[in-house]
Amino acid sequence: MTGMEEGVLEIPQTSPTRYISGIVALNIPSERGTGDWHETSIFFTSRVRMPRSFIIERGQPFDPSDFLGSVGIYDAAAALDSMGVKHPEGPVYAASHARAIADLVIASVLRGEMLPPMGRNTKRHSPSGCRDILWIRTSSRAVSQTAYLTKHGPTAQL
Repeated sequence: MTGMEEGVLEIPQTSPTRYISGIVALNIPSERGTGDWHETSIFFTSRVRMPRSFIIERGQPFDPSDFLGSVGIYDAAAALDSMGVKHPEGPVYAASHARAIADLVIASVLRGEMLPPMGRNTKRHSPSGCRDILWIRTSSRAVSQTAYLTKHGPTAQL
């Protein structure tokens, strides 16, 4: 199975047009302290399936590159080294946390997996309603940050 070795996630060869994204990219620590906290379960625990949106590749279905170009894609080799994650020699291209969230949102929209409308009748205080509002706000912020970086360059401060 591609990307898997004995049930543990294996980092494949990457490039600026074939990079790590989604939940895997969100679990690569950032200098800003953002992201997820499941590094062990993502990188070191046996699994039966690949995480969704693990590798984004130019031209695949649900490719966000037409919308975002290469904004937010960086070399994560040093971060992976510091975690003890094995990877091919050389650069390991991954999405920044904002880009990984934007990739997930765009792929979800392109797959037709829209969230329910957030109208007056939404149960905003139910656990699922609160989760949906948080998801929309987080996703909107990530897309806004990605758009800002697209306009001002990848080294601009957010």
